[in-house]
Amino acid sequence: MRKALTLLVAFAFMGSLATAQPVPAGGGSFILEENFETQAMGDWEGSCAPDSCDRADIEYVRGGAVPGDNGNGEWEHWPKTASGSAVRVDGGNLQMEMLAPPWQSYIDARNNSVALDGSNSHAVICSITMPADGSGCMFFGFSNPPGTFNKGVKLVGGSIFWAHDDDSSGDIWNASPTVNDVDTGATYTPGEQFTALFYVSTANDVEVWQHAGAQKATNGIGWVDISPAGATLTHDNVSLSLHTCGVGTVLETSLVLVDYLAWVENPNQIPVELSDFTLE
Repeated sequence: MRKALTLLVAFAFMGSLATAQPVPAGGGSFILEENFETQAMGDWEGSCAPDSCDRADIEYVRGGAVPGDNGNGEWEHWPKTASGSAVRVDGGNLQMEMLAPPWQSYIDARNNSVALDGSNSHAVICSITMPADGSGCMFFGFSNPPGTFNKGVKLVGGSIFWAHDDDSSGDIWNASPTVNDVDTGATYTPGEQFTALFYVSTANDVEVWQHAGAQKATNGIGWVDISPAGATLTHDNVSLSLHTCGVGTVLETSLVLVDYLAWVENPNQIPVELSDFTLE
């Protein structure tokens, strides 16, 4: 029988505060995990001014981040009334409008940035549904806090790219593939949920994987290796981010839905070909 993978939950106490610390299936430890299940339905207020707005809490952040403490343990983004970006939840999914530049719908964890220690490996996993009308563009992965580079997965036109932009590219928000976007050759179906994962080894090598569903673990079942040749990611001081990068056909209905997002450090089981998965 295939080994059952269960989610174990431990508790750490910060004073009188108990914070759930989930353990990733596949080993390692979460730096950040978000199911978008604890958010109140409706628009997120975002960042209006320092210490004056109620940002949405990140479901779990390692290292003592306290939900409700402004600037710590919360998503950074701007509300639609300020910049034009609309981010809201529908009771389990993040909804993001596909806006025309210069505005993008985005969330990032810049207030909880983590230096990517080269002695550790990292995996980022995201379950996502692109607009059914085929419009828009979406990125998930790492950005530096000022937002001048992206390193992660870019979804546009039904294709999946590995994006490795740097500060000199000057075009990280472009919906069209750039010279730093490497086509994995894999595709997604607009309107259907799928999961993508990228793994960064201690040698900076990158693997990219795809799952045709809402996979929330780095186990080997049902994953397909779509790694582009020679993909790398140098270790930088980064924040986990999601942002749109292309306009939708209809503003209110061309929405990307994000069901799950997680950042795992030192997973000891990353996706492998199904034929290689150990049976008991």
